[in-house]
Amino acid sequence: METTIITREAFDHPSTHWAPGMIRHVVDALGPDNRVVITVDRHTGRTLTDVMVLGQDRLNGVDYLVVAIPGDRPSTARFRVYDLGHVIVPLNKPTAAHTAVETYQAEQAAAIAWGQAHHGQDRIEGEWIARPTSDGVGLVFVPADESVRSDVWQINPAVLRNFA
Repeated sequence: METTIITREAFDHPSTHWAPGMIRHVVDALGPDNRVVITVDRHTGRTLTDVMVLGQDRLNGVDYLVVAIPGDRPSTARFRVYDLGHVIVPLNKPTAAHTAVETYQAEQAAAIAWGQAHHGQDRIEGEWIARPTSDGVGLVFVPADESVRSDVWQINPAVLRNFA
């Protein structure tokens, strides 16, 4: 079976590591009953094969990827999103990479559309930047004139359904 690997670089995000919003879209794209190969510690190269991604979690301000590890003694483990390797290989969801990036970008576009519809009137020149997070989308308007302060919003994804 042919598959496309999921890379953090495909999300066009300035980070040098996985961001929680990227992982949220990867988890959704993989869906239930997925199997992946994933490097859970990019510093040591520790890699798990044929594990199931169950979701993501946030504990004490730290974002985690939650996986089920099969074997004689199956277990569940959490790995810090920041420590994950650059590639996630879906073993049974060949379109997951495309779906994850597509939904991530659609959520960014919807957040910018929301910002422009609700706060775009009378704006000076500037740039809208949207970054999906573990539980929503951070939206920033950065004015071209650096003497004017930026505006920041955190948007619930449910609000964005009408702005796709």
